[in-house]
Amino acid sequence: LENEFLERTMTREAAVRESPDSPAAILALATHYDDQAFAGLLDATREQDCRVRSADGYTRYLLRHPDDHAARFRLARLQQRRGLWTDAEQLFRELTAAGNTGARQWFMENLVVQRRYAELRAVALNGFRRGFGPPDFLERAAGEADRAWSAAA
Repeated sequence: LENEFLERTMTREAAVRESPDSPAAILALATHYDDQAFAGLLDATREQDCRVRSADGYTRYLLRHPDDHAARFRLARLQQRRGLWTDAEQLFRELTAAGNTGARQWFMENLVVQRRYAELRAVALNGFRRGFGPPDFLERAAGEADRAWSAAA
């Protein structure tokens, strides 16, 4: 499996060298590094290197294709996994505002880690008001969580 990743890396890096402005080549390489970083096969240093290269690739790609929500989501998820909470937060905030329910969950996790419970509650309530779940349940659950988290803060 590691040899397959190495071969794909060389192929995709060559494609970017041959066409450095090709959005498809840049995205393919960024996605490859992203996949490689989370395959569980690399040591910590190589994983981190893949994450940095992936983030750089997604960022370059998004400069030309800012409306690609799938690539934006992958970058946000990557930044969150790297512990870059504010970078991830901004991306997840934009995706959530655009109606991406998967991003909403990651955004809420981000707010929990940052201990921003009042904003977490508002994001959760807004999601349920937009039809992502039963508001009665959320009102009770969010209130209980808000009180518990506020007490822990």
